[in-house]
Amino acid sequence: MPLALVINGITYNYPQLGDELWGEDATNWAQAVTLGMLQKSGGLFQLTSEVDFGTNYGIKALTYKTRSSDISTTGQFRLSHVDVISWRNLANDANLGLAPNPASDILAFNSIDLVDVSSAQTLTNKTLTSPVLGGFTASRAVETDGSGNIATSSVTSTELGFVSGLSSPAVGTTQAQSISGKTFTQNLIAGAHNTFDLGSNAVRWKDLFLQGTFSLGSITYGSLTTKAIANNTTETIFEIAISGNQNIIVTYSLSRGTAKEAGKMLITCDGTNVQVSPYSVTIGTTGVEFNVDINGANIRLRYTSDNGTTGSMQYHTEIWGD
Repeated sequence: MPLALVINGITYNYPQLGDELWGEDATNWAQAVTLGMLQKSGGLFQLTSEVDFGTNYGIKALTYKTRSSDISTTGQFRLSHVDVISWRNLANDANLGLAPNPASDILAFNSIDLVDVSSAQTLTNKTLTSPVLGGFTASRAVETDGSGNIATSSVTSTELGFVSGLSSPAVGTTQAQSISGKTFTQNLIAGAHNTFDLGSNAVRWKDLFLQGTFSLGSITYGSLTTKAIANNTTETIFEIAISGNQNIIVTYSLSRGTAKEAGKMLITCDGTNVQVSPYSVTIGTTGVEFNVDINGANIRLRYTSDNGTTGSMQYHTEIWGD
């Protein structure tokens, strides 16, 4: 009775002593072994699954090559410029690859170029702990001496900080200088109250761009504000603290559906009583009414809308007062 032998997943009946008509079985088995075995002469030997050599022995070979094109012609591991040696990270949620930078020949780990001793490279977020450059005076700048060596400068670190980030000559505190292309990051305050001018009658500034509240003497101009108008709602548009006698001019533009309204409201307050005198022009019916009252220490402007559609109101205020 023949033996059932499996070669590369296929079962072959191999004859035993005493079997008859065994020629075809023996031929099939011999062909399967010959075509499916790894031979000394090399050649194509395609696996259909991974090979596990167990826990005791591994593979010993002169070289190991990848299937990529243009692989290295020397070394034990011969890879191409695009091949990667990879490890799993500690968190087990990503891979850490070691490979040449795709744009250069610098070796990179996890897509970060590794530092070598001869190439010109830019280092970022690095701290040199050893060796440490020493022999310099504390809190001083460094410079190159007549021989090109690094030496301590007479400039202190405080003095150096004054010119940090400058790309043009520094501005002195007393010299007359022309200043251009500068951005102020703090308040621009005059050296004395009600003393200095901005520009002159002969040389004037052209345009003035402001954001927020603009105060000129006893007049304060507010910035342009947008207020949403909800249907069937009464809401406060703004409240302004009362400071003696105050007169407020509110310039506004109202849009509600296809209805448009533009106008002004003149609000007068003596600290106790407040009155409003509105005038406007409209296209259609906006269904919005305005009223003003004193709410505590504030002048309050409110609107009341009918059950129409939502809209928006843009306005700014001019405050005149004592």
